[in-house]
Amino acid sequence: MMASMAFWDAANLDAEDNINRSIWTSSRAAQRRLADAYPKSPAGLLQAELGLPWVPDLAGSRWREPGSVFVVGSAYSPFIAGHAGRARSMQLVDYDSSVEPIEFQRRFVEAVVEGDTNYYGPLATLLEPVVDDGSQVVLLDLCRGCLIDRETGSGGDDAIALDPDFFLAVAEANWAWTSARLEASDADVIVVLGLRAEHVLLRLLHAHGFRMRVRGRPRHFEPSTSAITEYATGMYLGHWLDRETWWEVEHPGWDRRWRLLPVYHPAVSLDSRWDRGYSRTRRLLASMMGRPVPDDDEVQGLHLSERPAGRTTADKATWEWVLAASVPPVGRLLASHPQAESRTTRLVETLDLERLIVLGDVLFNKCRMAYLDGAASSSDYRKADVAWEWLEAGMAKRHTRPSGWTGAAKLLRDGAEEALAEVRALDIGRLAGVALRVVDGPYREANKRGIK
Repeated sequence: MMASMAFWDAANLDAEDNINRSIWTSSRAAQRRLADAYPKSPAGLLQAELGLPWVPDLAGSRWREPGSVFVVGSAYSPFIAGHAGRARSMQLVDYDSSVEPIEFQRRFVEAVVEGDTNYYGPLATLLEPVVDDGSQVVLLDLCRGCLIDRETGSGGDDAIALDPDFFLAVAEANWAWTSARLEASDADVIVVLGLRAEHVLLRLLHAHGFRMRVRGRPRHFEPSTSAITEYATGMYLGHWLDRETWWEVEHPGWDRRWRLLPVYHPAVSLDSRWDRGYSRTRRLLASMMGRPVPDDDEVQGLHLSERPAGRTTADKATWEWVLAASVPPVGRLLASHPQAESRTTRLVETLDLERLIVLGDVLFNKCRMAYLDGAASSSDYRKADVAWEWLEAGMAKRHTRPSGWTGAAKLLRDGAEEALAEVRALDIGRLAGVALRVVDGPYREANKRGIK
């Protein structure tokens, strides 16, 4: 069963997004420059032919927060009525450049997104295990216009293959907005849809000073300069599922790192014998982000409101849910350190509710296994040592500004004394699991309910 389309509710969008304002007001000038540079290209942009701006990103109201997700496609399939090759389309009169970007997006969501079962529906199914809703997602295309065959008006992969150099130029013309998204958000997960989007995004990242490597491997990769209809590195999309791994991306000048997971295109996932309904990708993405992994096929694809009792988000704001923790990978790593017991004793000496929430924050945002693999991939002992160093340094943090962290404290205030007595008796493995459950449960629930 496919996820509820309420996931993409327009009320979840960032109504004041300045990057979208820039796309809306400046993209027609970019189109004119591209037309001048490629006057004889058999490929073109539908918006350029109709004198329209490009499509603003579907940026949720919480897209800047840690735990949000970037989703990157290649180019928009034509969606304007009379030109569209898809079931859901938008009337030309509604594509009105005189309205605010958020008003266009509301019309776009109503006309194109709602009820779409080939693209937006499968993406909601993929993302539901790791985010609350579309408020934590930025959905964008490397080409924010509808790439078409100028002769036939058709779009999709065929239009890209007509003139790959033109497509690359369009993606480069969009890069300022794409990079602005990456720089402005604390989100560190990028899901890229299909081999063409992966190939071109890796090329763009490399061209602009980013470095990438497969998780845990020491050598950085340079993407292929072969045709963009081929894989950028020779690693097929199923490789990431088979090896349960992903790209690690960094920019030396930004002091930032991202995890980038290439996945099958949503339309392919519907009938793919390799990953039907994103069932395998959902598990890998949840594991990658430290979220509870969907654990049986019966629950795959169900909307949160349809899932069996005990798995609904309503339970997640309670101590009962938080304490039902298993040992996460980072907990096993911390427990492997020869001084784990003495360090845990020092850690729990001052462990109150605020300190437990800070512990969850540090483990989730600073001590991720992907970061530790990159910092000390050659030695498990060194990796455990680095994990403890990062954890202990991070515990100096305080949550003084009203936020989801302070909201989580409010949700867990009742019963805290008794629960914390139980928590202080745990070993570091289980303690790490409890702290991460605070992030996945009360913290996310506080943000969802607006409790600060």
